Amino acid sequence: MSLSYVQYSGDGETTDFSLTFPYISRSHVAVAVDGLPVSFSWVGQSIVRVASAPIEGSVIEIRRSTPSTNLLVDFVDGATLTETDLDLSARQNLYVAQEATDKGNSALNSGSDGTFDFGNRRIKNVADPVNAQDGVNKQWVETAMTSQLFQATEARNAAVSASNTATTKAGEAVAFRDAAQDAASDAALSAAEAANYMGTIRRTLRYGAGAPLDSLGDDGDFYIDTVANKIHGPRSGGTWPAGTSIVGPQGQQGPQGNQGPQGVKGDTGSQGPAGSAGADGKTIRYGSSNPTGATGVDGDWYINVTANTLHGPKSGGAWPAGVSLVGPQGPQGIQGNTGPQGVKGDTGSQGPQGPQGPAGPATTDASQLSTGTVAVARLPSRFRDYGEAVTDFSSAVGFGYYSAGPGATNSPFPANYVGMVVYGDQDYLTQEAWIAGAGSLATMYRAKRTKRGGTWDKWGRSDDNKPLSVKLFGATGNGTTDDSLAFVTAIVSGQPVYVPPGDYLLGPAAQLWFSGQSIHLIGAGTGLTRLIFGSGNPWNEGLTWSQTDIVQTFTMSGIAWKWQKPWDVNSKIIHLVSAATAGTAREWRRATIEDCHFEASSGGEFGHAIYLNDCGWSSIRNCVFRGQNLGHPNYRGLGISIAGSNTPCEFNFTSLWMYSLNVGVGAPSYCEGLTMTQFHFVNVTFGVYIAQGCLGMMLSDGHINCGHTGVWAATCTQAVIRGLLIYVDKGSGHNWAGGVRLASSNYADIDVTVIAVGSGVPATQFGVLCTGNVAYSTIKGRFSGLPNGPAVWLQSGSYGNTLMGIIAVTMGWSVLIDSGATDTKTIGFFGSGYTNNGGASNTVV
Repeated sequence: MSLSYVQYSGDGETTDFSLTFPYISRSHVAVAVDGLPVSFSWVGQSIVRVASAPIEGSVIEIRRSTPSTNLLVDFVDGATLTETDLDLSARQNLYVAQEATDKGNSALNSGSDGTFDFGNRRIKNVADPVNAQDGVNKQWVETAMTSQLFQATEARNAAVSASNTATTKAGEAVAFRDAAQDAASDAALSAAEAANYMGTIRRTLRYGAGAPLDSLGDDGDFYIDTVANKIHGPRSGGTWPAGTSIVGPQGQQGPQGNQGPQGVKGDTGSQGPAGSAGADGKTIRYGSSNPTGATGVDGDWYINVTANTLHGPKSGGAWPAGVSLVGPQGPQGIQGNTGPQGVKGDTGSQGPQGPQGPAGPATTDASQLSTGTVAVARLPSRFRDYGEAVTDFSSAVGFGYYSAGPGATNSPFPANYVGMVVYGDQDYLTQEAWIAGAGSLATMYRAKRTKRGGTWDKWGRSDDNKPLSVKLFGATGNGTTDDSLAFVTAIVSGQPVYVPPGDYLLGPAAQLWFSGQSIHLIGAGTGLTRLIFGSGNPWNEGLTWSQTDIVQTFTMSGIAWKWQKPWDVNSKIIHLVSAATAGTAREWRRATIEDCHFEASSGGEFGHAIYLNDCGWSSIRNCVFRGQNLGHPNYRGLGISIAGSNTPCEFNFTSLWMYSLNVGVGAPSYCEGLTMTQFHFVNVTFGVYIAQGCLGMMLSDGHINCGHTGVWAATCTQAVIRGLLIYVDKGSGHNWAGGVRLASSNYADIDVTVIAVGSGVPATQFGVLCTGNVAYSTIKGRFSGLPNGPAVWLQSGSYGNTLMGIIAVTMGWSVLIDSGATDTKTIGFFGSGYTNNGGASNTVV
């Protein structure tokens, strides 16, 4: 058995082939057909796919070639040896050795008798022989035989010509009759000998099913009976002799063939009977006094944490006396290292005032700004020479220093310390404040606001756009404290908000509802930053962003949302809704969500994970959506919902994973420019559901495992659905089982693979169903497993469509055209038959 390659025989249909050997990198694997390299793609860790099925009888070879001229791991002195590097180096050596072994096994072998064993393989590129003991090739033998046959034919023709000449001479020269007769007799004898010579070499090898009849062939012929595997001949006197078997004795058993690819997973077996109850476990118990007879059961142990004694095991309902767990005092140990400094003691009583000392250098300790009036000399040089103390941030007029610490009234950032405010309290002027974090003045930044018509705007940062941690606004991230108010305060600051690792409970304290501003939420990653929407929250939406006519953006990344509220069809984790004036261009409002998780947890269940209501130009990438695993046909909830008029707009969804939902992506309203690639939907009722139409939809490179229909689309124009693998579960309990359903749609381009799995007989089965006025569309695909349905089903009203390369296995029909469906051109179909009830305008090419 080969260690580094595997070979298959082409059948004209198969494009996927399994690897039977491990590898370090996919770049080390190559595929060749009949010795010529071909391009291929990876379907899984051990399956490759060629672009087109190799022809029948061709040899497909998948071979590993591990680099043997360079090291994959280069160890250096002083480096740390890791298991991964050592394994990688060992695997490179092992794989190179295996590949050398395979090459050696496939080379020409010398037998013990001094002969060469070609292993039942052909020898190519053999030169013509020169010496008597040289080997010959097929072309040289055929040329030699043709030359001999030509010489014999020439001899016969010469003899016949001589005979004719002799006969003519005999008729013309009667006087020389005797001499002519002698000459003719000699010529005839020569002709007979030539003919006999020809007869010895012109023999025919015939064959047929069964023994030959005597009327078949000529004397000297041979005959092979392909049924009995016998050879008869040579035929003599018009009769065939009995046949001789050409089947030799059975040879030795050949080497074991390569292991075939793994079969499909079988159905889950029924649950086995419940096992017998196990013996009671034994428990270590504890208490502040000795155990009583009523404490525990036989076999238990007990620790008296007051006396530090161990009792047990309990036997016969009684506890034995305790054994001390404290050993005798040991000798005094050596003196340990000095411990860390202890906590600061209580403040002592105030001493008498001492004499005033000289002015010290400026400080960078933010705690100096916590209370009271701040001396100018103790602030950084960028502050001006004014000073006063206030407790209400909004009451300041003119210039001043402010020592408003955490909780100061009207402080723009209540968790921070506030420095100097510049500019006065005048209408249409801007007021700025220096904000210092609680850790150090070295991290100061500026905030500003403007007074318009007697009302101050909200505070916002003015010097940069760096994210502010939500913990600066009081968030804890401990999973139990309600952090919703801190999130509201951080977001309305207008700055990007960073959410550090932690579990942030969003409770009833504040609703995350925002309007008229951009929002930027940045998490530390879905495994680190989690926002928990608690079951006791009175709001029905996790975060709502209501847009206006001005240019606004919404971005969110690296956050996991945990939804714990019970089922409500109208609930939404993220709700992005437009409050813009009708007709306002939606390209002004952009939403980007990436690297996020949305999950129903702790018994919760959401209606919609992301709800885009009249929100155009949205991008969602690398996100996971997971509902409650209720099983078919009970799944509820939508991953992404597109609602509103949504025109003009553009939706780009990439790398989405969705599990246990009713609909993966749904659009109950009209939308435009929906592009979705590289998606993976498992255990959904519908993969994609477009109810009211879409212009320019493209779905590509996706996998859908559904219980009803993979893609359900109505009133779509220029829909491209290509490269989709759709698994339909016939045992889901739904009455429908189909791949793609189009209704009243034009200019669609469909190329899908639909495979039905599971048991059950849904009433409606199909691969691609066109209902209503589906026109000028092209449909290609591969379909299997729906014996009661067609691969492609064109219902009444469909016209001008083209079906190409329809492959159907275990389907009711390859193509079914109902009455009223016209002008359909079918170019090539394979499998289950073609039924045309729509008239002569439907043709097969």
